Amino acid sequence: MELSISNYKFVESQAHRIAHTICSKEYNGYTLTCEFDFMHAKVFFQSKSYLKNTEQKCIGMLLYDFENDIITLRKTCFEADKHEHHKSNSLAVSYDLFKHLRIKDRIEIHEVSRVSKKCNIYKIGVRKATDKGQFRHYQKEGYELQFFIGREHFRVEEQKVRKTKRIRQGK
Repeated sequence: MELSISNYKFVESQAHRIAHTICSKEYNGYTLTCEFDFMHAKVFFQSKSYLKNTEQKCIGMLLYDFENDIITLRKTCFEADKHEHHKSNSLAVSYDLFKHLRIKDRIEIHEVSRVSKKCNIYKIGVRKATDKGQFRHYQKEGYELQFFIGREHFRVEEQKVRKTKRIRQGK
C-alpha cells in the first residue's frame, strides 16, 4: 500500500504486510492480533479456550530494515520454561510468523536471566534456521505450531540488563 502526499511517498513496510496477512487469518483455538508502529509490527497470541489464560502474549516483533530489505523476527518476551524444548536444547518461534520470513531475513531471541541480570541474544539467519530447525505442535494445549532451533546453531551475544525508569501516571 502506498500513500502519496505532495512530494512525499509513504510505503508500507514488509513487516507490516506480513503482520496484516497473519492477523487477518482465522485460527483454530487461538487468535493473533497486531499492533503497528512506524517500522515495527508486534504480534500477540490469545487463546480462545475459556479454560486457559486468555491474556494476550507477545509472540514476536517484526522489524523492517529499509536499507537492506531485511526483516528481523525479534522475540523479547522469551521464557525458557515455556519456549524451550529441554531434551533437544532448542528455542521456539511461532511457525505462523516464521513461515512468512524470507531466506535472507533474521531471527533474534532475547533471553533475560533475572538471577545474573544479563540478557543473551540468540541470532540466526532464516536460511540456517530452515536447515537446522524442526516442527513441534502441542495440539493438546491448543497452541500454535512451533518451529524449534537448537541453541548450538545460534550466534550468542551477552548484554547487561539495563534498568528502565517507570513513569507513574496519575498524581
